[in-house]
Amino acid sequence: MANNYCESSSKLKLTHEQLTKAIPIVEKVMAEIEKEGHIGLGVVVEYEDGLWFYNEESIVPEQVVQIAQAVLDGLEIDEPFVFSWCFRCDKPRLDEFGGGACVVRRGKPAFWVDATSIALEHAAKN
Repeated sequence: MANNYCESSSKLKLTHEQLTKAIPIVEKVMAEIEKEGHIGLGVVVEYEDGLWFYNEESIVPEQVVQIAQAVLDGLEIDEPFVFSWCFRCDKPRLDEFGGGACVVRRGKPAFWVDATSIALEHAAKN
């Protein structure tokens, strides 16, 4: 048996004033995520010079987007937040590795990119 993981560590940098305003937004979104029936949160958020998103075992990128989007929208921050992740497996199983990235911008849908789709798109064109 093999275990699969999604790993990420990223920071949405904020001023002290922005961070103070962001904390209640983050807590509200995290409570909403838990109400949606998820077994525990797939993201840990620590408050240090901004919002540090990570998880010791396996992160849920969609939850990072939910939180970051709410903060960018709520605080009217125009700078994009970009984060990435990697997929890994604790055994060398075929096609169990990869990764992706996402851009979150105020008032816009998140833009998702993953390594496999880019490779397949390139292969189809060439």
